[in-house]
Amino acid sequence: MSKAGSSLLRTTLIRAVDNARHQDPQLARLVVGDRPEDFALAQLAGLVHGPCMWLPWPDPSPLTVMGRFPRWTGAGMVRVTSASLPLEDVEARMRKMWDRRLRAFVDGKEMDDKAFACVSVNELCTRGNSLYVHEQAWDLPRSLPATVLPDGSLEAALGLPAEVPPGLDATRDKWQVLLVASDHPLPPHRALTGDALYAGQSNLWSTFVRAADGGITYSSHRFDFVPQGASLAGTLAAPRLRWPSLPGVLAMAAKPHTVQASAAGKRAAVAERLLGSRAALEELADGPGWNLLKTFLPGQQHPGQPESAWWALKTSVVMTFRALAATPIAPEWDTPQRRAQVDEWTRQGILRRGLALGCQECPAFEFYPLEEIAQHYRCRRCGAGNDLVQARWKTDTCEPEWSYELHPAVVELIDNNADVPLLATRYLRQQARGTRPLVAAEFEILRDGGS
Repeated sequence: MSKAGSSLLRTTLIRAVDNARHQDPQLARLVVGDRPEDFALAQLAGLVHGPCMWLPWPDPSPLTVMGRFPRWTGAGMVRVTSASLPLEDVEARMRKMWDRRLRAFVDGKEMDDKAFACVSVNELCTRGNSLYVHEQAWDLPRSLPATVLPDGSLEAALGLPAEVPPGLDATRDKWQVLLVASDHPLPPHRALTGDALYAGQSNLWSTFVRAADGGITYSSHRFDFVPQGASLAGTLAAPRLRWPSLPGVLAMAAKPHTVQASAAGKRAAVAERLLGSRAALEELADGPGWNLLKTFLPGQQHPGQPESAWWALKTSVVMTFRALAATPIAPEWDTPQRRAQVDEWTRQGILRRGLALGCQECPAFEFYPLEEIAQHYRCRRCGAGNDLVQARWKTDTCEPEWSYELHPAVVELIDNNADVPLLATRYLRQQARGTRPLVAAEFEILRDGGS
């Protein structure tokens, strides 16, 4: 199913008031770490002291660095720092990448001199005084075509356009783009980076994406190979993005443990599938229909319902429309409204239309949905063959009425007071301002075989 997703494109610029650049070989040329402060540090160093590369990936390829620093394989010291990682983690990450580099040889001897030095961010200094400000942010409403996947995830149907905010120069300025899908927020979890947010066969090295501020943010310029003289579209990043569903986010956050729906969560998932969405299930719990459906629970029939219009079978309670129309519960609905609602529930599968039929071999009466009724049928209890004749139905000589049975999963939801959490999440949706919260059914984490 596709829809036009309402989104908000936000770009943020950090610009130097003093644009003078001070070339200093002692200053950092690489910044590692995936936090916003690492991005800001790399952009700051690049604005003041010349080219500086940001490496947000936890295990980047050595070719990534060689593309920016060709002499890294044998000569030319590269300074490395991080605003979020301790120095020992920076050293370990760089050593691992160095060990996987392409080897360089001079006169038959391998050049194994370490071509990088890790320095603490506190040791960095600049000459003179420079002032940097968070200059401006732009909110650009967009309507982007999107696809809703079966698991509830959202994918952008098209790559985002290469767009430069007003007043910026793509050859000089760099910025971060924040794309917020109004109906599909994302928590800022560390698992939500890289391939977790890319859709389809995307180039994972074109830019660094991560969840932030309820949406997905990425760097404006491409990180991979950009030829000299490339067009604007070839210079700026245009990722194809994916917003994981909340169960998908939970599964990624809980690794290496397994996340699965609980028993209650599975029942809620069945009801959501029948109704079409969690919001529709919440709406049912908040309306008169919930109380009307309660009369399908054993022992919950109202005295106003004629006894000849409902039967308590061994496995369920079945009702005719006469019983549903006669109860004073849900006074907001008159008979035509109840008739229309029963038809809608039957179409959705919340109610199943059929007949309560007996067996000539055993005394059991069972409910048989309409699609299973034929002139000849088999008893569900003993398997005996039966003919659809007057002796098999509960009424006297008159023709039987259609009966209705409530879906077993919905019966269990109502019987276990599921309207309480449903009303709670509906309230949270109504209280939300701007971006709505993501809601999922109850889940459990499996650890060592136990939940």
